[in-house]
Amino acid sequence: MDTHATPSPPSAGAMPGLIGSVAADLVQYPGLLGSVAADLATMRLLARAARALFPAIRLSWLIEELAKKLEVELDFRNEIRNSDRFREVLDAAGEAGRVRVPALNRELCTSKVLVMEWIAGCKITDVEALQRQARVCACAVGRGPTVRQGHQRMVVVVVVVVAVAVAGMQG
Repeated sequence: MDTHATPSPPSAGAMPGLIGSVAADLVQYPGLLGSVAADLATMRLLARAARALFPAIRLSWLIEELAKKLEVELDFRNEIRNSDRFREVLDAAGEAGRVRVPALNRELCTSKVLVMEWIAGCKITDVEALQRQARVCACAVGRGPTVRQGHQRMVVVVVVVVAVAVAGMQG
């Protein structure tokens, strides 16, 4: 996806309307929807050509599914709803105050722009920072002995994300 993420505080240091706060922005590049439409049209044409040459190959369904998913992913209003839902789930689980979901500046958010609270953290692949900030076992991020079963590994990754968010609140 062709978006521009600003993972650092803007130079002005403030979100409009929220004096003194720092923002993280995600902005879709102008023309992205047109580029995606052109790419999908090209893929549809290639799928028809493949079908003509190789009748057993049917790719149209895959391209149509991709088109549906891209439509959802390229509308940042879905991220706003997901953020609200995630906050509700955490609150229901008794994690309110321990795990933070970045606050959104709804006045500035659109289908192509997300403006949210800046929460400092580290990359999930930065094992040393994770261990320093959240006291996370190296095996949880892919180094050292790994958890063998898929579901357990998924739970470990969720624990890492939660631990990092908690550590960020303490710092």
